Amino acid sequence: MKKILLVAFFLFTTLFSSKQTYAFEPFIPYEENPLNVTGQYYNWEEAGIIQASFLYDESKYKMWYTSLGNGMRLAYGESTDNVNWERKKLYNFLNNQDIHDPSILKTPQGYVLYFGTTPPGQHTRIMRIDSSNGIDFDLSTLQTVLMPEQSWEWAGVSSPTIYFENGAYYLFYTALSNNWKMGFAYSTDGIHFTKCHDFLLEADVAPKSLVKKDNIYYLFFHSPNGVETVETTSQPSCNSNWTNRHIVFDSPRFHSVMHKDNALYLYYAKNINSLWSLNRASSSEQVKKNPIIIIPGFLGSWNKDAILHNKIVLQQDWILNPIAKEYEGLEKTLIHLGYEKNKDFYYFNYDWRKDIESNADKLNVFINNLHLEQPADLVGHSLGGIVGRIYAQKYGKTNIEHLVTVGSPHQGIAKSYMAVEGGEIETDNSLFWLAEKIVLQLYKDGLKTDRQILSENFPVIQNLIPTTDFLKDESQVISISNMAIKNNLLSRYQDNFNQIFDILQTTSGEKGMTTSGYVVKKRNVIDELLDNYPDGRPIQKLTDMGDLTVTSVSAKGGENPIILSKDHGELIYTKDAIKQLLDTLQIGVEDKDIIEGKRTNLFPSLIFLMLSPAKLEIRVGGKTYQEQEGVVFIENALSNSYELRATGQDNGRYSILVGRLTEEKDYWTRIEGIITANPPSSQTDIYTLLLDDQFPQLSLSSSSTLFEELILYLSDINITFKKADITKAINNLKFSKQLSEVQNKGKLKTTLLLSHQQLFSGYYKLPIQERAKVLYAVEKLERLHDQVMGSYNIGISPSKLKSDIRNLKKLDLPTQTFLLSMKNKGKNILKNTQTLIEINKRLKQAEYSISQNRLNYAQILLKSVNELVKEVRKL
Repeated sequence: MKKILLVAFFLFTTLFSSKQTYAFEPFIPYEENPLNVTGQYYNWEEAGIIQASFLYDESKYKMWYTSLGNGMRLAYGESTDNVNWERKKLYNFLNNQDIHDPSILKTPQGYVLYFGTTPPGQHTRIMRIDSSNGIDFDLSTLQTVLMPEQSWEWAGVSSPTIYFENGAYYLFYTALSNNWKMGFAYSTDGIHFTKCHDFLLEADVAPKSLVKKDNIYYLFFHSPNGVETVETTSQPSCNSNWTNRHIVFDSPRFHSVMHKDNALYLYYAKNINSLWSLNRASSSEQVKKNPIIIIPGFLGSWNKDAILHNKIVLQQDWILNPIAKEYEGLEKTLIHLGYEKNKDFYYFNYDWRKDIESNADKLNVFINNLHLEQPADLVGHSLGGIVGRIYAQKYGKTNIEHLVTVGSPHQGIAKSYMAVEGGEIETDNSLFWLAEKIVLQLYKDGLKTDRQILSENFPVIQNLIPTTDFLKDESQVISISNMAIKNNLLSRYQDNFNQIFDILQTTSGEKGMTTSGYVVKKRNVIDELLDNYPDGRPIQKLTDMGDLTVTSVSAKGGENPIILSKDHGELIYTKDAIKQLLDTLQIGVEDKDIIEGKRTNLFPSLIFLMLSPAKLEIRVGGKTYQEQEGVVFIENALSNSYELRATGQDNGRYSILVGRLTEEKDYWTRIEGIITANPPSSQTDIYTLLLDDQFPQLSLSSSSTLFEELILYLSDINITFKKADITKAINNLKFSKQLSEVQNKGKLKTTLLLSHQQLFSGYYKLPIQERAKVLYAVEKLERLHDQVMGSYNIGISPSKLKSDIRNLKKLDLPTQTFLLSMKNKGKNILKNTQTLIEINKRLKQAEYSISQNRLNYAQILLKSVNELVKEVRKL
């Protein structure tokens, strides 16, 4: 066997299956490589250092290595700093015969050095020699311990890696037949070894080091692709199951791995100008990662079928909301640190509309289905932290190492009160506010009050009523025990909350004064009619320090709460907040490795929700925004012309819900269309939406499109209603469209008002539960009338309009009194009250329109009011 074979097998290139994982932190080469090696040997010119074996012993770094010169010898060197090395001794155990591949073992009796050698004309074999100090070896102990004997070893055995544990010696080695294969042998005395019948690995591999960490054995070996490892949890044997093969360092030669303190050092040789130099890479020891489960907050999860179409879907079908940017930084940081999504960290996406306990139940199923080998770290932001908390309290701490809640309302959110008791939403630049708004807009049906809609479709808000006293009247605090509506869930779990304090870490924000409660007064008559605010109508906010959504007091819990000067979103996406979170999870990270996320800025913005069967695209200012899962969200939406393009995916009606969100107010409209083409994808409907700060109400720029949209909507609902009056209104609208195109304003106004009258005629003939659809059409007609008539105010007297408004307003209080008396007599006055609200809404709009000289709009609004007044007292 020629000595060239002993080196060349390291350089062969053979493909094999491997996958990347992260049992250890990545190995980072030392910046000052190669390492400095000084000194020389007598009568030996060293041309390279390869195949070293290392120990940290007696406060020194020690290496036994193959010295390349006029042949191969073994040698010994030392270092005090792991950078600067000194050659100490050269060994010629076999009278100038090549010796190589040393592997050192320290035992209670001294040191044993295993190595490979090839006698002239014979096969390569493995020998050993003993030493009392690791430097001076006793030639009388030199002996052969392993010879090629099996069919897959016929050309020789070499490259020993020795390991000693519990009185047993384990020897990994390489054998050559057609290619290099890795073998394994074991012994009780380190001399007489029993081989396994089969090889462990093939495809040109050579063992180099065995490291044991946390009861896992990591075997490092060389292959044509570089340094690889496999691992096993059982004591090495012929039956060990070695798994998780992966590359840890690309293509170094003649490596060795040493485990010291909290680091792994990988030494390797590099050929520079025909000289093999000593180099080093290091890896901070990585404790086996706890899986991380991120639980987003309000609107952090999304499923378009569930949200937009109110379908029942499975929890695993929910995804991270494409518009929620707050979690991007944490995710990118984890990936940068070597974590793999859906392997080392997961998102628990869920239906945030549902009650907290049902989502905690789903979290339990989710965790069980992961079949985790060790406890997980739960990270819950906002509502997500409460879901995690209730899961821990209900199902126990067995599967949890850490529970981190970030801005989570453990004592509730005061802002939920108005939504729960009055169906009203306090404006707030948060995803919680937007979640409430979306639910209200999607599920309005004209039959239920806003409070009923939120109660039925967003029941989680009931779980967020504060659990401590947060209301007061003008004289004293109102005890929550005396309230009509209470938070039974959090109150029920409050008693044993302290049982999870040992795993809990809360983070609260103190950015500014945050709503903590309300001063309330007795509810008004409309509230009584709608059963709103049984505990009092808010007239003034109370505040306390918090993250502008959740008070600091509510977000605190456990023994050592963390407080940051952050708002609700900043608590999860800013660099220092992410650093604090990772420190809590005991994940070491430097500031430079943290990637900051972003805020989802709601004000000003546009949101488009696409109800099938079309795909939506928005073009504005040279940019194109593609729909993602039924949503297009445009931040910083300024005055401009926005082109909406709806391309068919299937035949049928579609609806686009559009919301304009500003700090002052939010405006919503729907655009109705139908896909009729075959194939559907050949049809693209184009709409132009004008955004004007002077006229914040959303409107389509094309009058023709407005006509077509209204005609389509009425035609669609009249398929079911079959009302002649609605048919007449449709025909008049078609004629009005023609008049609009030729700018015949006088006749156009007459036909539009006739359509208005016909719609109300149809409205009266429908059952009460169906009238909301026609009233929605009336609202569209009112806006159409406003846009196409513009400043054509001939024959309209502003003073007459103002007088009409004053007279109509006089009907309000007597009507309220009448309806309340009817309710007290057991009559169902819900629809009447909603009609009264519609009347008052239009009266306010009419007053504002007069101030803007939009007299046509005020006129048609008052015509609608006069029609509704006829119905408001009918029981």
